[in-house]
Amino acid sequence: MEEFILAAPGGAADDALCLDFEIRTALDLRTSSAHRWCHHASAELLCAAYRLPGDPAIRAWRRGEPVPTAVVQHMSAGRPVRAWNAMFEFEVTQTAAAQALGWPRLTLNQLDCSMARAAACGLPQGLDACGQVLGLTVTKDVRGSVLMRSIVNPKRSGQPIADEAMDGLVRYCLQDVAAEMAITAILPPLTVPEAELWRLNARINQRGLPIDVPMVERAEAAARATLAALDAEMAQVTGGAVPAASAVARLKDFLGAQGVAGFADLDLRDELEDAA
Repeated sequence: MEEFILAAPGGAADDALCLDFEIRTALDLRTSSAHRWCHHASAELLCAAYRLPGDPAIRAWRRGEPVPTAVVQHMSAGRPVRAWNAMFEFEVTQTAAAQALGWPRLTLNQLDCSMARAAACGLPQGLDACGQVLGLTVTKDVRGSVLMRSIVNPKRSGQPIADEAMDGLVRYCLQDVAAEMAITAILPPLTVPEAELWRLNARINQRGLPIDVPMVERAEAAARATLAALDAEMAQVTGGAVPAASAVARLKDFLGAQGVAGFADLDLRDELEDAA
C-alpha cells in the first residue's frame, strides 16, 4: 500500500505531536455534541495524520494498521499533543473504538489547542479562515473537505469506502495537520492563565452541569401550553386571519386592513376588540 507523507511546513519545530483524526458515525455532528458523536456505537476511526517532534514529514495512519510505536510512546508518556480544536482528538482517544485500535488515551494536561491560540489572538476559529486571514500559502484543503463530508455523511455510516475516496481522505487529513502547523508556527502559545482557563472549560464540559430534568420538562410543557393558548387567542381575535402569535407579517397585514399603521404605543387587544 502506498505511503502518504507530506512535508511539514518550515518554522514549526517544537516538542509536540501534531495530530488529526477522521472519524464517522451514524449521528449528524451538526445536531450532536462531539462527545456523543465520538462515543456513539457506530463510530469508526478511519485515519489519522501526525507529525512527531523532529520529523520533517507529516505521516498518515489508516484503520487496520498498527499505531506507530513512537506515537504510542509519546502519547502514553503525557508529552504535548497539539491539534486544531484539540478536544475533538481528546474525545476520540477516550472511545473504546480508538483504544481497540491501539490509540492511548490523551489527558487534558498534555493538550495544546491551536484553535484556542487563534481565538486568544482574535483570529477566526475555522482552520481555513484563520489561514486565509494570516495570508498563509499552506491552508486547509477546501476541495478535500467536500470529500470528507461525503464520507462521514451519517447515511453512509458503515458502508465500504472506495480506495480512491480513502486516499483522498488521507490526503485531506495530512493537509489539515500542515495547515495547523503553518498557523501555529507564527502564533504565540497561550499564557499560563489562558491555558488554565482552557483546561477549566474542558473539565466543565467533560463533567457537565447538574440539571433538574423533571423541572425542565415541566417548564417546557408549560411553555408549550402557553404558546398554544396564545396562538388560539390570536386566531380567535383576528377571525382566523392570523393563525399564530408568531405570525408577525400576517398580523401587520391584518392591522393594516383595520386602519392601524403600526405597533407603536398600541394596545392591540383594545384596538382589535373595537374593530371587531
